Amino acid sequence: MEMRDVPPKDVLAISERKQKFFKENGSSCEPIMLKNSKGKLRKANGKPLDYVIGDEDPDFNDFVIRCLDWNP
Repeated sequence: MEMRDVPPKDVLAISERKQKFFKENGSSCEPIMLKNSKGKLRKANGKPLDYVIGDEDPDFNDFVIRCLDWNP
């Protein structure tokens, strides 16, 4: 989720363990924000994927983005 966004509602609706990772606020679900072992807070959509894998080949970046789609 750090390089993509929160899953859509239809994916969360069928997930069995969403209460472990998300809290419900009315009709929406927000991720439970926890710090890692180094004390860093990782946010949804907080880091661009191009930054992580590099931006040398735009076709490869597009391929990885499509592989990480929640509901292609």
